[in-house]
Amino acid sequence: DYPIFVDVVVFSLPLVMVAAGRAKKTAKGAVEATVDELLSPEIWNKNQCNVCQDVCTTKDAKIAHSKTPAHTKKVAVFKFFTHDVAKLKCSSKPSQLADRYKDRGHEAIGLDCMHELVFSFAESGWWACSLCNDAGHTYDQVDEHLASVSHLQCYLEEFHPAKAKKMERGWGLTERLEYLLGIKKQIHDEETKRGGADAMPTPEVIELSWTLELARKKLMVDDKALDYAVLPVPDDGNNVMVQCKVCHEVLPCRKDYVADVWPLHKKTDKHARFARLQRILAQFTFDRVAEEDRMMTELSEESTAGAARWKHVDDRVYGPVCGIRYLRTMGRTNLCSLCGVVCEDVDEHFSSEHHLMRFVCTTAPRDGWQMMFTSKQTRREKLLAMLQVASRENEESGSTKDPCPTSLTWEAVEPESEKLPSFPPVLEQFGFAAQCMSCALCWQCLPVGTDDDAAAVWNEHVLSGDHFDFAARRIAIEYDDQYFVPLASTVKLLEPNSHGKWVTEQVGEVQWKYQTQTDVGLEYVVEDVEQMLAVCTLCARSYPLGDKCQMGLHVRSLQHLQQYMHVANRTMLSMVLDTKKEAECEELMLEWIQRNTVSEVPEIRVYNKKKAEDLQSWPNIKIRTIQVSSLDADIRPIVDCLSALVDKVANDKDEQRAVSAREALQGSFIKEITVTRMALHKPGFALFRCGACDGCIVARTTHLEEDVWVKHIGSEEHRRRAIAFAENKFSPLYFSPLSSTYTVKPFVQKDPAKKVTWRWNALDKTHDLVLAIIGLEELVEKKSEDAMVANEANIENFAAHFFCRVCAVVVGRRAQMLEDHVRSAAHVVNYVNKHYPQTTLELERLDNNDGGKERRRVLATLLKDMKPPTEYCIPVYDPIGESERRQKEAELKQKQREAIKKNEEMRMKAMEERRKKDEE
Repeated sequence: DYPIFVDVVVFSLPLVMVAAGRAKKTAKGAVEATVDELLSPEIWNKNQCNVCQDVCTTKDAKIAHSKTPAHTKKVAVFKFFTHDVAKLKCSSKPSQLADRYKDRGHEAIGLDCMHELVFSFAESGWWACSLCNDAGHTYDQVDEHLASVSHLQCYLEEFHPAKAKKMERGWGLTERLEYLLGIKKQIHDEETKRGGADAMPTPEVIELSWTLELARKKLMVDDKALDYAVLPVPDDGNNVMVQCKVCHEVLPCRKDYVADVWPLHKKTDKHARFARLQRILAQFTFDRVAEEDRMMTELSEESTAGAARWKHVDDRVYGPVCGIRYLRTMGRTNLCSLCGVVCEDVDEHFSSEHHLMRFVCTTAPRDGWQMMFTSKQTRREKLLAMLQVASRENEESGSTKDPCPTSLTWEAVEPESEKLPSFPPVLEQFGFAAQCMSCALCWQCLPVGTDDDAAAVWNEHVLSGDHFDFAARRIAIEYDDQYFVPLASTVKLLEPNSHGKWVTEQVGEVQWKYQTQTDVGLEYVVEDVEQMLAVCTLCARSYPLGDKCQMGLHVRSLQHLQQYMHVANRTMLSMVLDTKKEAECEELMLEWIQRNTVSEVPEIRVYNKKKAEDLQSWPNIKIRTIQVSSLDADIRPIVDCLSALVDKVANDKDEQRAVSAREALQGSFIKEITVTRMALHKPGFALFRCGACDGCIVARTTHLEEDVWVKHIGSEEHRRRAIAFAENKFSPLYFSPLSSTYTVKPFVQKDPAKKVTWRWNALDKTHDLVLAIIGLEELVEKKSEDAMVANEANIENFAAHFFCRVCAVVVGRRAQMLEDHVRSAAHVVNYVNKHYPQTTLELERLDNNDGGKERRRVLATLLKDMKPPTEYCIPVYDPIGESERRQKEAELKQKQREAIKKNEEMRMKAMEERRKKDEE
């Protein structure tokens, strides 16, 4: 593409001849040096190659073998072990390969010959085999290598020569493979019998300070080769299609999710089956077989019949034969490597609808993926139309004379022609009289009118960009329940408001419309600590963790609320969709939030694999202790006595049954609070929050059962608080829009220069905090109860009072009693426990011999600048008053609607009369 300019220099003939002679001698010396290096005694032992174990009887054969890419790579790895590894020490890091093969039995045979290579640019994935002089950059390659005939045979010859000698020279590849696979199981059983279940070979871990370029060069590893392809999506800059080269699945995916989606896909059963199948097929060499007869037959049939058509046989349909290039013939067995099945009839399988659908997905990934979700008739029409113009790839197949191994047949036992899913889904009730269909991918219901065609409604949805985008976002969301841990979430949520409203706010590039009432659907939100994301599994949305995390806005947003209605209350959703005016629709949703529980859990769940593994080292908790701790203190001795008698008679060791610390904490609604202040970190101690009494617990991890269940849950204070909170639950519907007329005035300081912080209370013999007013907004003025709305007889016996939501106590409705409680040390400490739990940990570690002086200093320093949000900030809870007020508002709105309707009717009547007069 570019012009080449050559400088021409004229030499005299004698000089040219001399230079040519010198160059010839230099080249000859270089060739001889290269040959000597290729045939060095380090590499060759007479006629056998030490690194490849191949035999070459002549010099030319040795040179030719030494120049092959396979030999060159093995020599590079051989020199790595002989020159580089000898100078290094093994790392103390735990082996990830050992963990990978922990539960895979005989598949781990030969793992002790593997070496894990840890670099600064890659802490896992790279490996080298000292037995076969091979190396790679993924653990999937380790699976393939350990299952290969060459590695298994070398392993037997090196460590089990007696078993290796049993292989006969005349055996074919299939016989050798089946023998080696059987021997692997035998060796595993023998080693397990000798060393127990933990007698698994462990690879060495080697740390290297190499760069990526040096690692590629020295180990001759091409780390750019991947088992998947990332294909762009036309007219879509956010999403791509990931095409797996192993199982041929196509996955819609967000551009920035590919690295997360691929590991999840590899864990699926289908991919694992294909991976095992491909590992076996990789042991064989398939000859290319031209399918000329099949091509001629196909052309003849099409010229006679015209366009391709479906052939109906029972409940199946068959189209044109496609994808013969995926046919693998092993002896008398035919396999389809695209579908991973054995084919009894080649033409039947390669023309089946299931095979054709998978074939189209390899050539047109997005169109094929969308086509799978359409209705049966539409899918078949589109499929034939695509096959009519696309290449059918029937030119050649692969064949080998070696018979099909039994292990491969077992992997390919799937039905020869699997049935595709049937769409559209069945119609379900939607609201009172309508119907809908459920999309399992979008978690949405699609309304179907009486005059609508269900198939048309469904096809329009699945072919839309929204459906594809939902799939691309949702595919990265997959969580294993065993890694959800009892940790308090760090995601900041908005403060609830008893009288919420809709607000529009611009945050960065996103404009949010959200309600200020309460959080919706927290059970669908996950704090993923590993990915540093807050993920909404309901909407398939994620936001980075941190101070600016927008998940708090998302769970209040209009979009999230509408999505929540799709799964929680379809009747309400149908009413919202039927409401045409936006303002009325939003008011209806807000009222529904106030009247109903819209979140099954009060906090966001935390997903943390590392923490889940750490919890496994904590001692188990006895089930008997958990059961007894929840009983009254008076009953426990009786239960203990009876249990001891039953245990002695039954002798079934029931008293020793235990559960893991993770399960026990989750079952008791106790969550650990992450200590972020480094000065408070102390090994062996943890800080917890009790969900029943809202108290903080400082516990020793080695004595968790005693500190949490015996001392805390078994205490009278825990029981009192838990009962008080259970009896005083507040519905957002019954809070008055006006605050209480009661308040606490600031303490009058006589000398502003020397402010009084704590005042001695001689009556209670404690100190009261007078420096600031703490937790006034945590009290609720209770004027009536929920039960009074239905039963007016309880009104006479009820006395209005305050309830403190941090102390779980009732306070009389008098100004002095209110002030005494708010200033009390107990109230201050309970407020700190709720809002500043890490300070609680600090207070626990202080010395008690100074009469609490240091504790009061810490509390005063923390709270000195704190003020109530407003002077009158105590909310009023009045179910009777609010019910009456709402009823009056509803009657007033009804009158207004009737007046508007009447005015509209009069206006229409006047217009009609005017029209008649104009006509006259």
